[in-house]
Amino acid sequence: MFDENKTDRNDALRIADFLRIQRFTTSPIKEEKYMALQRLTRTRYQLIKQLIRTKQHFLENLTYKCNTLAREMRDESTSLFSATLISLMTEDFTLDELAELPLEAFCDLLQKEKAVSSNQKKSLKQFNVQLP
Repeated sequence: MFDENKTDRNDALRIADFLRIQRFTTSPIKEEKYMALQRLTRTRYQLIKQLIRTKQHFLENLTYKCNTLAREMRDESTSLFSATLISLMTEDFTLDELAELPLEAFCDLLQKEKAVSSNQKKSLKQFNVQLP
């Protein structure tokens, strides 16, 4: 059906002919490699949409949980990790970078920010976090 080389110019001419006079009425046979590429592209698109949806869901939950954080920080009864959460949210780390940090490096980061006091160390020990 198509004896010429496949170039953008030839493709444009074929598409124009098809739209103008419907010159080629038979559909080309789909080859296996093109079907595989189509499935791969469709799967990648769906995964990206799912990742975006999941990140938006996480951010919505974070907003619901932290919408009273400013009020709680003004009160005397701040939670254990409020100051730590504020420092982590204002640092130059993304959520992905924090998730990929090893536990020891994350604890070192918390100690560097002086967010882990001796009382917090005791509280962290109940979660089986080993601190120096």
